[in-house]
Amino acid sequence: MSYHGKARPKVGIVTGIITDVDTGLPINGATATIGELTYTTDTYESLFNKYSSDPEQLHNGFYYIEQVPTDAEAKIIFSAKDYYSDTLSISVLNDTTFNFADIQLYSSLKPSVAAVSPTDGNNAVEPTDVIGITFSKKMNKISCQEAFSIVPSVEGQFTWSNDFRMVFTPNANIQFETTYTVTIAATAKDLYDHPFDGNNDGTPGDAYSFSFTTTITDLDAPAISNLFPVGNDEFVNPRAPFSIVFDEEIKSGLTATSFVFTNKTTNTSVPSKIRKHDIDGKTTMNFFPNSALIPNNEYELIVKSGMGDKYGNTRTEDEVFSFIVAGIADNFTAIDNFESGIAENWWEPQQSGSTTE
Repeated sequence: MSYHGKARPKVGIVTGIITDVDTGLPINGATATIGELTYTTDTYESLFNKYSSDPEQLHNGFYYIEQVPTDAEAKIIFSAKDYYSDTLSISVLNDTTFNFADIQLYSSLKPSVAAVSPTDGNNAVEPTDVIGITFSKKMNKISCQEAFSIVPSVEGQFTWSNDFRMVFTPNANIQFETTYTVTIAATAKDLYDHPFDGNNDGTPGDAYSFSFTTTITDLDAPAISNLFPVGNDEFVNPRAPFSIVFDEEIKSGLTATSFVFTNKTTNTSVPSKIRKHDIDGKTTMNFFPNSALIPNNEYELIVKSGMGDKYGNTRTEDEVFSFIVAGIADNFTAIDNFESGIAENWWEPQQSGSTTE
């Protein structure tokens, strides 16, 4: 158009994103209105069902209003179901640019509980577990802490991972085989002073409660539930890693002398790297000898006493396991030990047309 000496038309477009002030998520089905001009943001029914089977997965909150009179002030009225309406005034420029106006709307829904941990009715709760409550909206933290109670009574501390989730950590382990009831009173409020809707029926002024029961008393020390190689094995690979799995997490008494690894044939210790991993409530100890074990030699691993669980139950006896390494020399040629020179010696797959020379 510049080539032909023509002026570009005035676009008169107002556009932006409508989001939730608490979650920051774009709002589906929100309406932006300027005079007689209206735009409704996409919804699951109008668009997103083509790309997802989950009505809550996709959001965009995008609005786009054309033919707005330029060189004038425009009043935009924003509204959405379960949100307070809001108004925004902008000056629509008399030029070829878009006019951007983002806005955050406040939910009119009253705050409620979205999730709890432990779950209501859980009868296998560890006495060391913390209690977490996730609210549906950003909350007034002091009001929530004052509204919290637990029966039987427990002393503890509050922390917040964000404005939605409150965590109560007991000062000491709670009791075994006991049912606890947690209540959030109706006095809790959100960040905008909305009253609490405990039963989530749309009418505020009621409390929320949930209960859980702790496990049976744990009087057992950590026991070995899995071992590799198995004791008295006679065909162990010279370069095999070794592992011991305990049936619960080791929380005390673990020292540099908790494990003694010895070549019984030569009566010498076996230097090894030892790594501890806590996974799914169990502790795994992995042993990596610094060099290949000697074929036809007998080895012994002693698991010393003294290691304990989170409840103070301590192993009181040593356990001894022995095995013989297979009589086959394990010779190989190392291409790269990956200890250094990674960037210099190796390419990312996308850097070349092939991954081999």
